[in-house]
Amino acid sequence: MASLDERYGGKFAPQPLHIFAVFSRVRPQDLRTVARREKVDLTVSPLSENFYDFSLGLRRRFVQGNLITSGKPWTILIRPSESSAVAGEVSRIALKHLYPDLGSAYVESEQLLDFLDQLSDQIGASSLQIRDYFLKSGKEGTTKRAWPRGERYIRKKIEEEMARKFLLDGISFSARSNTTVEARVARNGHFVLYGGEKGCYSVFNALIYQPLVKTAIRNRRLFEGRERRVVDGQPIVSPLKIEPGIDLGPGMLKDLRLTLMSNYSTAVIHEGNPWLLINAIDRKDGCYYDIYGYHDQIVVVPSEGASPEGLTRLYTTILDLFPSAKLQPFGAENAVAR
Repeated sequence: MASLDERYGGKFAPQPLHIFAVFSRVRPQDLRTVARREKVDLTVSPLSENFYDFSLGLRRRFVQGNLITSGKPWTILIRPSESSAVAGEVSRIALKHLYPDLGSAYVESEQLLDFLDQLSDQIGASSLQIRDYFLKSGKEGTTKRAWPRGERYIRKKIEEEMARKFLLDGISFSARSNTTVEARVARNGHFVLYGGEKGCYSVFNALIYQPLVKTAIRNRRLFEGRERRVVDGQPIVSPLKIEPGIDLGPGMLKDLRLTLMSNYSTAVIHEGNPWLLINAIDRKDGCYYDIYGYHDQIVVVPSEGASPEGLTRLYTTILDLFPSAKLQPFGAENAVAR
């Protein structure tokens, strides 16, 4: 950590550090082969155990930084050579191309708020200053809200704006503990360290990055072991139940169908009152799902080969459409023969 403080500590501005938490199916030395298949330029060169020089490129845009592979998820550090916006966008798009071999860590909107509650309790409300936050809806895209200067963090204020219409997609803030850290956190595992005082990377890692990574690990476990399997000659399925939070009438079920058709290879088995049934195949992951849409719930039944990365992508696709949706996973004890 001392070497990272030396490399990335001190005065960051005007070059923020972009940090991505990703789960990997492959070894670091195999990343270049994966990237070449997806037409992404990627280099990875070992510097020490679990620490690499790392670069990503799309067309004529390149970003450079480091890859840390100790533990799960991996951590990718990107420091801009051009603008911060370019660095973030190039990295995000390139990593998206590398799905499913690399899958983004994911946290819920409410979990971002839980994190801020805990951080406020830990360092004191007066030491946490919100800068702005980002709201997202499937129909309206992403909007930015500035936080009133000098006003303390109030969870209820953000929740009122979310109110069944928006997801909290990200939030920027400054926190003062042993040192000052200015950062942004987001649902998709993309962090930004804007700046701070000497040693701020260590503080950022301890106070911000690691707590949210632990949450992302717990979230991923909800999607593990959900594939269809055969036990004692009986096929067993472990469906996922998603409660949309609103009544899904014919128009919203149609929106669900169109969204799935634009993101997956699909076959519509039934559409009409009172339910929808779609077979969906993830074109890149190869995962296969039966998806049932009712007025009060969406049920996803994974088939063979269903992966945590694929299920996370499907869940977030549905969540972007219905921001008030909540995942109610059936536990292993509720797996059913089929």
